[in-house]
Amino acid sequence: MSCGIIGYVRLGHGIAKYLFGQNIKPLVFDVDSVKMVEAYKDGCVPANKSNLLKSCDLIFCATGSGSISLSEFSILKRGCYVASVTSSEDEFDLLGLQNKFAETALNRYVTRLENSNTYFHMLNKGDAVNFLGGDRVGDFIRLVQAEILAGLHFIAMSDCSAGISEVSERTRTEIADQFLSKYLRV
Repeated sequence: MSCGIIGYVRLGHGIAKYLFGQNIKPLVFDVDSVKMVEAYKDGCVPANKSNLLKSCDLIFCATGSGSISLSEFSILKRGCYVASVTSSEDEFDLLGLQNKFAETALNRYVTRLENSNTYFHMLNKGDAVNFLGGDRVGDFIRLVQAEILAGLHFIAMSDCSAGISEVSERTRTEIADQFLSKYLRV
């Protein structure tokens, strides 16, 4: 199976690690050339976007900012599966897809989109697939929520300048330790 990843930041990197564990070496495209070099360093195959779309059986979209344009859906490999790991509204023009492709629900999580030239499959109606799959995923949202709360606490307790910042590695470690203790009894 040929897999592709569009967007190589945290989520894209995590997907690549998972695919390597399945003995799949993914193709990767990112608009940032530094991220493309990082993907190559990590063992992925850098690809231009067009080649990735035309050759992959499964594509993970991890940009959060329009990974596949409406016109690009027409060049997907026939029968390809497309999965998002962010919000569908951020990744795709869903209204445009509905106007250009006929939809057939194959099951709860797979929709076939088809026109006279091609067809492909959209997983979870374009919404994030990383929140499917059972109870354990629900617990992992606690890590994100804890980081948000820690960030808000930091802002409230300090004289922050405008801009984007992250919680410290120390705070992340404390959150991870609490998570392991509570949910995995480690």
